[in-house]
Amino acid sequence: MDWIVAALTATRSSQIIVWGLILMGAVVVLFGGLWYYRRRWLQADDKAEADRTPWTLDDLRQMRESGQINEVEYQTLRETMIAALRGGRPDSGASEGGSSDPSRR
Repeated sequence: MDWIVAALTATRSSQIIVWGLILMGAVVVLFGGLWYYRRRWLQADDKAEADRTPWTLDDLRQMRESGQINEVEYQTLRETMIAALRGGRPDSGASEGGSSDPSRR
């Protein structure tokens, strides 16, 4: 602690060096804190969003019951979701050729 007091009372050039080192240390601590914050809190949010499923089969069922999608769309989306969970592609050609409703083409 005595060396800090001696450095502060020394010549002008040594004061500049001491305060420059103090400033650089403060910047390093600030960036270290920002890095820690981003790593700790923001990655936790990313993982939570990645784990969240966009739709569930229950959501599809509710959309069908409310009239947002018709029965053909429901079956196609349901097959696609089940196949995606199994790691494959749906067996029906409805998902590849689009909707079977001619008014939607």
